[in-house]
Amino acid sequence: MLRDPSDERRQDTASQALLKAVCELTANPQKRVYAAMDGSQYSDLPQLLKEANVAHRPLYRYADGDYDVILGGPWLVDPYQAAISYSTGAPSWVGEVEDDLSEEVLHARSAALSAHMVTSLQGGDPTGGGMLPVPEGDKITVEERLRKIIVLSQGKPAVVFWSGGNDFAPERLYRHLRGLNRIFVPKTWKGPEVLSELLRGEKASPAAESDLSASDSVMSAGHEPLTFRHADASVMMQIIPALDETQLDNLFGPATQLLFAPGCEWGGGVKRARRAFSCDRPRRGPLILSKDMMASISDVREQASRRKISDYLERHAADHLKDLDEKERDTWIRAHILEARSLGVRSEADLGRWCYLQVITGGRLTQQPGVSDYMMSKGEATPDEKVRLLLRSVSAASQRGVTA
Repeated sequence: MLRDPSDERRQDTASQALLKAVCELTANPQKRVYAAMDGSQYSDLPQLLKEANVAHRPLYRYADGDYDVILGGPWLVDPYQAAISYSTGAPSWVGEVEDDLSEEVLHARSAALSAHMVTSLQGGDPTGGGMLPVPEGDKITVEERLRKIIVLSQGKPAVVFWSGGNDFAPERLYRHLRGLNRIFVPKTWKGPEVLSELLRGEKASPAAESDLSASDSVMSAGHEPLTFRHADASVMMQIIPALDETQLDNLFGPATQLLFAPGCEWGGGVKRARRAFSCDRPRRGPLILSKDMMASISDVREQASRRKISDYLERHAADHLKDLDEKERDTWIRAHILEARSLGVRSEADLGRWCYLQVITGGRLTQQPGVSDYMMSKGEATPDEKVRLLLRSVSAASQRGVTA
């Protein structure tokens, strides 16, 4: 589905509001703010953060030499520290994901970093070349780094800010977010479209494995681990309203509030989620979605999808729908989405194209000779591809002056 250009303008406005909100938090000496950024929405996020001189750390671990998996995963970004450069010839974050470095390499790297810090301190840099946090009073530097983070995410729902008290250390958040890399869902859930959008892959990637193993009770209770896209603001917007108090506690971990700007299809603007209970609770467990939670998320996604398809039809076929009010249009779209899915169509974009074809044919698409047989026939083309081919065929016929 093509985005409405106005969506991008609204996202830019939301980015400005988000920057204001996070800077207000950093202005309070009793607050700390860090960012989780979604690497899958960039070609090389760590390089961009290095150029912005903001400390960053991957939340995935080294996976059989496949750095692309780590690049596309979530990243923890610390606005209180500058980026640290290594002189090994490898990306600055490789040391974070390699667990098998020799004692000699570790000692050499530690000595080099220590020397760099001492030299920087002697040269008047209170951060030791980025090795130490920004001095307490230097809010301008922190705000400038936050601005750079949001500039990088502008137009993308690719950052989630985590805030806590003045004892909210990045290492605590790192361990928590590592645990959130995996989420547990019912094995018997029948809504794969939810899983494919909110959770990456059918199985939790080895790179996303948590530092803490889930208890056997979770697995035996009929749940399976999948990779959770917690650094995607749109995903968080869909997940948070569905959680009960226990799972909200598991989501927040040591944080007291979250700030993010989801895509316009999920409400846009700046969203703030605050925990309504104390952080001093017994040890938290993994994030677990029940069938009811999955159903709630699915309902919200279905409503949003129908709104997007309705907007698409309004832009491209408004004259054909002018006699339907909003409720009637929603009912009409719902019926044709179900029809398309019964024929095997899965992607939202192609569900929208199917509805468009139904609109311009007066709802008689499947009554056209051969259409139903074509959609249900076996062959190399998938049902989604067949919808695109049908649209191309109808468009060509329209240009020749042939009506459906």
